[in-house]
Amino acid sequence: MNYASEDLILICTAEEGLNGIITHILEPKGFKLISALNQHVLFSLIELYGPSVVIADSGLSLIMGFTPCEIIKGVERFRNTRIVLITSEALQNSSDAYGYVDDVIDRDLVSANLLSTVCNYCSCDSEVHINDDLKRLARAIVSDIVHYNIEAAYRSAADGTFYDILSKEIEKGRALYLQRTTINITPQPDYFNEAIRDFINKSQQCNLVLP
Repeated sequence: MNYASEDLILICTAEEGLNGIITHILEPKGFKLISALNQHVLFSLIELYGPSVVIADSGLSLIMGFTPCEIIKGVERFRNTRIVLITSEALQNSSDAYGYVDDVIDRDLVSANLLSTVCNYCSCDSEVHINDDLKRLARAIVSDIVHYNIEAAYRSAADGTFYDILSKEIEKGRALYLQRTTINITPQPDYFNEAIRDFINKSQQCNLVLP
């Protein structure tokens, strides 16, 4: 799958591991990425390349008492540059710097939310491809429900009681799906229920009923 974006993403983090995670998520989708080794070269790279999005880490050091995000937004020619800040949940309600960023992502939710967030600010056909990712997520969660409840899953799919027999597992699965779904698509398709219906239909068609 290629997002074929002409937008350039500039990454500046305080952790090499975080930088690797971001690269692993975005690079296979066709995004052009540049990494800043530290916040001191960040502004030169923005000036040189004019990135659409800067992904910054809240762990970056202050520069003369200001956060890098404050400095970027304080420069007139940089003001159209979108800033996505990666931070910890504990800091999300305690920093004044968030007034200078366009989006905030919890460090623990980077894998789930980064792609959709970046697509909101880029010229890629985000809705189509994000829907594909949501479908895969829904299928993976339903597959886990079936795997850990295999006998009950196939029997209930055959006799039409799947939603009743596995109601607790379905509720937990849906909560996980919604937790990882932060896409602003209106109306947002219910891929989770679609994945369940697909499993039930295929089970009934193939007569996959355990003895």
